[in-house]
Amino acid sequence: MRRRSRRKASTPPAPGRAVTAPVDPSVEALVRHSLSDLDEIESRAGSAVRQFMPDPLPADADLDGMMEQARRKQRAGDFSGSLEIVERVLAAQPHHVQAQAYLSENTNRLLDMFRSRIGPLARMPRVKLRPDEIIWQSLDHRAGFLVSQVDGRTTFEDLIEISGMTELEATRMLARLVEFGIIG
Repeated sequence: MRRRSRRKASTPPAPGRAVTAPVDPSVEALVRHSLSDLDEIESRAGSAVRQFMPDPLPADADLDGMMEQARRKQRAGDFSGSLEIVERVLAAQPHHVQAQAYLSENTNRLLDMFRSRIGPLARMPRVKLRPDEIIWQSLDHRAGFLVSQVDGRTTFEDLIEISGMTELEATRMLARLVEFGIIG
């Protein structure tokens, strides 16, 4: 006959009192080391995120000079460069009328360019590569998400809508996926 060991029922701690157990010093050292690694990872991630955010402008920034740069870039056909400058101006002065006009014009021109690469937005793209070929494309998480939603029944318009990105970002990304022959 098998004997069952009977464990003594433990009494729960009183409300508001924490239960602490002795911690093995080697475990504590491992936790401290892991936390320092986590701090390093978070600081790297923060710098990666900051690269997508425009640097704040100094209080004495020459906004008129920046808008002149944006105008020159726009006239030269560099709508992305002009847009980048305009976004920095608007970050410093959100109600800058000329910057808002340039933002709208640059965005519309870029959308037109990207849409012309995609074709009709009502079209339903298909993935053109095999899964093992897609792996080697070095897609970022956003492009990977868009590719994962391409099923031959979802339109480009729907993909833009469900992307969680701005219309410009999603359209740009879809245009690149088409251009690289990943979808079409």
